[in-house]
Amino acid sequence: MVFIKIIKTFSEQDTGDTYVAIAHINIYMNNMRKNLENVRKIVLFMGETSLELLVIPYFDPYGPILTEYGDLSKKVIKKYSLTIRSRYLSELLILSRNHGINILLPGFIEKAGSREYLSAMLFRGDCDEVVKYRKIFLSENELKLGLSRGSEPGFFNLGKLSFSLMLDSELYYPELSRLLLLYTNFLIVGIPQNIPLKNYFSIVKTISEINSSLVLIPGSRVYHTDKLYYSLPTIIVDENGDIAYRYSEDEQAVILIPVNRLNKKMKTNIKDIEIIYRLFKKYLKKRRLYGDRESISY
Repeated sequence: MVFIKIIKTFSEQDTGDTYVAIAHINIYMNNMRKNLENVRKIVLFMGETSLELLVIPYFDPYGPILTEYGDLSKKVIKKYSLTIRSRYLSELLILSRNHGINILLPGFIEKAGSREYLSAMLFRGDCDEVVKYRKIFLSENELKLGLSRGSEPGFFNLGKLSFSLMLDSELYYPELSRLLLLYTNFLIVGIPQNIPLKNYFSIVKTISEINSSLVLIPGSRVYHTDKLYYSLPTIIVDENGDIAYRYSEDEQAVILIPVNRLNKKMKTNIKDIEIIYRLFKKYLKKRRLYGDRESISY
């Protein structure tokens, strides 16, 4: 019995042999086992589809806890943090490898040594490699909770597909999106389902238009036990800043975007990119001295 619907976006001439899939699925607060089982079903269900990348929801392991609980402490953050040996992440690694599917988890709390990061993780389906991105620009609340900053922009290269990632309040840094989209073809943005970033949609539209790139916002539905509490639509914004597709229905779905529709011709000279990257690294060093830009407080 089919438990989820498959939606192919864009017109007939844009379809291709391979796709990026966004899993618009349910998340259950503090129920990692149920959330993992839901992802496992998606992977098995999509086994016959030629996927270049499967994107699962933001903070899929346990729900958007950073914006859900006002009384979070550093001690509680440690409780929610995951390492690659944690059951959830190790199971994603096995699923990715066994089924040959690249899986992106765009947002979770990662524990690395004595530090915690707000991270994303790409599991490669063709090897045991795991590619990490750690959020560079943290909100005031994230800093208070003791989260550490990352140091490298979120570039991901899968050969046929290159994309970049921004997490939540990083949207307040247009220079970051500019750098990312000089290197890559399209952008994925991870946003909390319960308290989306203020004006996030207008910011995303501007980013896509300025950079002539598609932007994907993975959505999902968040439940406490069996009661729906929050819903964030899955949105695809095209190169002109227009909504190419929006999904906000009750039924779980996998939204397919043709890879050939996401790729763009890179017009920037590689030397220009290298110069911009060096300037950005200098900017990051200055930011450590003077602090982060004013951003939304949860």
